[in-house]
Amino acid sequence: MSVKSIIKAEYPYPLPIKLYRGNTWDKQVYIKDGGVLQDISADNISLTVTNTVTGNIVLTMTMGNGLSTPSLGLLDIHFTAVQTVNMPIERMEYELKWSRSNGEILSLFAGSVEVKGKR
Repeated sequence: MSVKSIIKAEYPYPLPIKLYRGNTWDKQVYIKDGGVLQDISADNISLTVTNTVTGNIVLTMTMGNGLSTPSLGLLDIHFTAVQTVNMPIERMEYELKWSRSNGEILSLFAGSVEVKGKR
């Protein structure tokens, strides 16, 4: 599992997601503001995967449902084998939004979702 540091910024950090149908996928991300790890335990974070051809939402992850905060400033993103086996092999994109307890909403990162494997 790889870990990236995401610094709060004006625009989402581009981070592609590459999945293989039927496999799990994990990524851990440290969330920092001004170099300081942020307490995200009281905040809402969501990840939405959208089919770029149809505009339909393929998957939504929320805290406790694919997203978790195991320690200060650390966000764990977890796709299950059941989720990836049902993903279409089509052009998709995602966006991860951070809704802070102070009312601030930020798109932390976004990018393409590539799915490979047998249909």
